[in-house]
Amino acid sequence: PAISTQCNKARLIGGGAITGLIALGDGFIVFKKNRSYKLDYVGSPEVFTSNEILGDIGTPTGFSAVDIGDLIAFMGTDYNFYLTDGIQFTPIGDNLKDWFKNELSEFISFVPSKR
Repeated sequence: PAISTQCNKARLIGGGAITGLIALGDGFIVFKKNRSYKLDYVGSPEVFTSNEILGDIGTPTGFSAVDIGDLIAFMGTDYNFYLTDGIQFTPIGDNLKDWFKNELSEFISFVPSKR
């Protein structure tokens, strides 16, 4: 079968809703609110394998993860910023984390809550 006609399904258990999907190499990084998964292309019959790669950290929104070539930069739900190649996750925002969390909480305090 042609690669363009292959399909399958994967169960990505836990971690909340899917918040982002970015192509990386021959697969994808799937971000959920509280987890991250790597889908690797393996061909027929499975097509993709799925592996949880970051158990407690996801990203809050699809707008908080960006493709920067061979890496993905994203803001984690722990307010830290990370770079990943799909295998290693490197925190890059320790100095930025507290500032961003404070600024974001101030912004959220001005936004009316939905009830």
